[in-house]
Amino acid sequence: MEVFTASLSQMGFLFILMAIGYLLTRLGALPQNSSVVLAKLENDLFIPALVLGTFMEQFTPRKLSSSGSLLLVSAVSLAVLIPLAILCSKLLTSDRYIRKIFTYGLCFSNFGFMGNAVVKALFPGIFLEYLLYTLPLWMAIYLWAV
Repeated sequence: MEVFTASLSQMGFLFILMAIGYLLTRLGALPQNSSVVLAKLENDLFIPALVLGTFMEQFTPRKLSSSGSLLLVSAVSLAVLIPLAILCSKLLTSDRYIRKIFTYGLCFSNFGFMGNAVVKALFPGIFLEYLLYTLPLWMAIYLWAV
C-alpha cells in the first residue's frame, strides 16, 4: 500500500504540473517556444543537478567498488539491445528515417525524464544504484543521439 500511495502522490504531483503548464499556455502567459526552453532546462540543468546532488550525498569509493557489476550488466544489456533494436526496426519498416526513430525508441525508453522522478519517489533507497545502472545508457544516448 505504501508504494501505491507514493506512486499516486508522484503521479498527482506530475499531473498538477501538467495542468499548470496547460493553463499558463491557454492564458497566453507562456511564449510559444516555452516547451523548447523548459525541455532544454530539464535536460541540461535539472536532471544533471538531481544526479550530481545524489552522487554528492551518497557516493563513496566503497560504493564505486561494489557497483562494478551494475555497470557491467548495464553495458552488456546495452550491447545486446542495440543490435536487437536495429534488427527489429529493419523488420518493422523500410523507410530509413522511421527506422532510425524505431531503433532509438527501442534502445532508450524514457528512463531519464520521468524515470528519475518516479524512481526517486518510489524507491529512494536504491536511487543511487538506479543512477549507476543508467550511466552507460546516458553515455550511449549522448554519444549516439544528442
